[in-house]
Amino acid sequence: MTIIFERKAASFLVKAAKLERRELLIATLGGFGGFYGGSKMSQATGDLGEPAAAYAAETSSDNKVVELTQFPITLDSVISVVVPRPKKSRTKKEKEEEEEVLAIQGIEFLADEAVKFDVHVNDDEDSLSRPDASEFAGSFVYLPHKRKMVTTSLRLGITDLLDDVGADGDDSIKVTLVPKYVKRPVTIRHIKIEFLK
Repeated sequence: MTIIFERKAASFLVKAAKLERRELLIATLGGFGGFYGGSKMSQATGDLGEPAAAYAAETSSDNKVVELTQFPITLDSVISVVVPRPKKSRTKKEKEEEEEVLAIQGIEFLADEAVKFDVHVNDDEDSLSRPDASEFAGSFVYLPHKRKMVTTSLRLGITDLLDDVGADGDDSIKVTLVPKYVKRPVTIRHIKIEFLK
């Protein structure tokens, strides 16, 4: 399982190297507002403020199921979306050659507040798994910087995750986004599956 992330700001693009999902604690892109992510950060509070300041996503009854045609969406509650998979039941060789990646694109927000949301795959939105469970794909975390709009994306390798949850042969997956610390509107333009060599 790998995590691949990138950040766009002004006219440049920064990409981080592939990192093993279960091993990642913090990956930083210095000088760009402290963008970092990882599955081990789900209980972090430190610079992100107290958890009570976030939407009470875990206990909220405002869970939404949206269609891909309804994008862009605003992440203000737990949101689930069914994402079609272009290829299913891939062979071991195909999996070794190409990583199946969940791409969350066009994440837009005002960068003067911290932002954190978790990503789950094929999980029950009424009883979400903890970060050590297979259904937990990873987290998006952004530390505050200057007051400007930021547009970025998050890519999470899900090849091993799909094997772990028994979804390798499925035509689609259910992706659940859980806001953990979101004080201002966060817009998400699109979610899709990609394959990286």
